[in-house]
Amino acid sequence: MVGIQVGAVSFADEGTEKVLDGFQELALINTLFLATFTYGRGIAGRQLRGQPLPDHGAQAYDDDFRGGNFATPHPQYYRETSIVPEKAPDHPGYDVIADVLPAARRRGMRLYCWFEDVFRGDVPGFDRAAEIDPHGASTGLACHRNPNTRNFWLGLAEDYLRSYDVDGLMWGSERQGPLDNALAASHGGGGNGIGCFCPHCLDAARKWSIDVDRAREGYLALRIWPGIDIDIPTGANDKKTQPEDVYQAVRAAFQGGAHGVLLSRKYSEMKLANLRAAGRAVRELAPA
Repeated sequence: MVGIQVGAVSFADEGTEKVLDGFQELALINTLFLATFTYGRGIAGRQLRGQPLPDHGAQAYDDDFRGGNFATPHPQYYRETSIVPEKAPDHPGYDVIADVLPAARRRGMRLYCWFEDVFRGDVPGFDRAAEIDPHGASTGLACHRNPNTRNFWLGLAEDYLRSYDVDGLMWGSERQGPLDNALAASHGGGGNGIGCFCPHCLDAARKWSIDVDRAREGYLALRIWPGIDIDIPTGANDKKTQPEDVYQAVRAAFQGGAHGVLLSRKYSEMKLANLRAAGRAVRELAPA
């Protein structure tokens, strides 16, 4: 198997036949992982603004990207969920599976529906499926214990498999636990909030004899001190720490909500100019 991940925008911008022919000619691609559902920019849409555009496709950024279901939702599969199965408005009237599947079959290519659990807060009915943080607010993520979430994914999977002759499904979920989120220890540079404290999760916790109130108090009492690397040894040709780097890192940490910083790795490696830059940021941010 030689696969590639691809979204609707590529076929809409460049043409289905051209894209598939290119896949086979350039890299002997024989399997498509087709982005069929997401509200995120990780697997759908064009290149993000601020990054260089690739050497193919429309030479423009799609800042008005929304996302949703890039195929055609069939309402009968979503009767048991509050989440409305929105058809993505980014390519009006376009069903990416219906378009790409026949062309892929003619070339002997397999096609898998690739979908991920990334929503927008304004999706109708999502508020009744969202994770809840210790303060009672939504984290922006779907709660896996919530029946509305489970029934939505069940409906989406059934819709794709019954409505289209695809080869299978690929599920994407780049999520972690609440403690890692609380520590902002994610690949994206921050967490998605501490959850979940919705009624479904609270009921499950009590069944496991977990003290819900104590868990909530513990998360709220957490304090975060990010490490700021200063003059860590690197390769001879690699960039070395500069005072401005340290200054900006310390400022960013405090402005991002950190309760303190830890200057790392050890003082015997640090240049005083870099240490002085950390102090400058602290003094500027200190309350009058």
